[in-house]
Amino acid sequence: MGTVFNEKHRLQMHSFVAKKLQNGQTRIERDEIETVGANMGLNPEESARLFESLEGDHWRGDYLALDEQERWAVVSVANVS
Repeated sequence: MGTVFNEKHRLQMHSFVAKKLQNGQTRIERDEIETVGANMGLNPEESARLFESLEGDHWRGDYLALDEQERWAVVSVANVS
C-alpha cells in the first residue's frame, strides 16, 4: 500500500501537534489524530500513520494505552521541533 499523504498533510499534522504543545497540552488522543486526518480526507489508519511518520523529526514522546486491537490510544508528547 502506498502512502496517501503528502507534504501538505504533514504540515497540517505538525501544526496541530505544535498548537497542542503551545497550549500546554502534552497528551494527544488517537481520536484527535483521526479527526484531524479526516478533515484532510484521510481514514483513521492513514491519519495514525501520518502522525507516526512525524515522530523523531517533529515530535517525541511515548505511546500509551493500547486498545483492544493493540493500537495506541494516547501519546504523551514531549517535544515538537
